[in-house]
Amino acid sequence: MEEEHALECLERMQELKVLPAIHPLLALDDDRVRVLMEIHKVHTWYSLLYQDPKASIFKLSLLGMTMGIERENLEQVTERLRFPERERREFMAQRDLIGEALASMINWQDNDPLSSLYLMLDPLPVEGVLFLMARSRKESIRKSISTYLTRNRSHDLLIAGDDLLALGLRSGPSFARILNTIRAASIDREASTREKQLELAKHLVDKVLNREVDDSWKRRAKK
Repeated sequence: MEEEHALECLERMQELKVLPAIHPLLALDDDRVRVLMEIHKVHTWYSLLYQDPKASIFKLSLLGMTMGIERENLEQVTERLRFPERERREFMAQRDLIGEALASMINWQDNDPLSSLYLMLDPLPVEGVLFLMARSRKESIRKSISTYLTRNRSHDLLIAGDDLLALGLRSGPSFARILNTIRAASIDREASTREKQLELAKHLVDKVLNREVDDSWKRRAKK
């Protein structure tokens, strides 16, 4: 189904009752057809951006076809479709991530920081992001997802781990937390220059180092 007319193929399979024969839960209802049509549109749009990674129309269509199927039933569907075990596990994990992102996006408001949407979408493969864009009926969310794909998905910081080391931070979990905080500030246009990012990094590193000193004194006091 890696072709331009994926939706037409699925509709023809529905007419011939192939999809319900594979599994009754694969039957196309109006909502699935709507989302599959939107999937075709967003896939075409994304393809014209000439970005990497490329999006698989097969994976996107599969997400649309299985939309709304509960996890325990989805395992039966993947068995009927004869998924290899590795691909089945990957697809189930991807569906779980999409479900988590969708649950978070329900509460996302237009005036929320764009970085919060970035954190919801960043764990997803590009097909998962495009699926959520196709599924959403809210134009502001669709617009924000398009901004994420065109500008923020490959958002590079102007500082790196070496800068944190130079500020006195040791390697550890704080590295990722600090860099993610700075990335969020950069996406929200609060730290868009290297100088601003270094300033924020110094502030965050100082907080971590001060907390480590406080913890050390507390441990000493208990002895």
